[in-house]
Amino acid sequence: MKSNFRFCALVLAVSLCGCAQKIMPPPPPPPDPNPQVSLEIKQVPTPGFVPTYGSNGQMYFYRFTGGTKQHGNVEFKVGNGAANIHITLTASSNFSIKDVLIDDDPNHQLTATVETNVKAKIHDKNTEELVAYYAVKVADGAVADIICDPGIINNR
Repeated sequence: MKSNFRFCALVLAVSLCGCAQKIMPPPPPPPDPNPQVSLEIKQVPTPGFVPTYGSNGQMYFYRFTGGTKQHGNVEFKVGNGAANIHITLTASSNFSIKDVLIDDDPNHQLTATVETNVKAKIHDKNTEELVAYYAVKVADGAVADIICDPGIINNR
């Protein structure tokens, strides 16, 4: 009786081990085709913020959050359809989005639009490989323009 019990326990253990090895974790969800990016600007040094100079020579500090690669950076798999990157400026009322500049886009995959003082959008056709950059030009009232720039990647 003891040996039959041990044999059954061994068979059960081997069976469970085999099943556990075959269970795969679910694949990660595909990147959001409409990622949200937030941009925050401050006039005082703040941990986690990137320093930059405004057109007036004054130092400003900015931080991007969100995107598919965090810190405002986005990455899409080529051929998975067009994507829209939504940018929101979350700062005091004296800051506003003035323009969104695109760099390193030789095949014109990206189109930027300023929608309001605090919202902009970049449309990515996502039909060709691309390693480009966008810069959000923010106005500090009539005092200065501030450039803040993360990246966009379309990869295979």
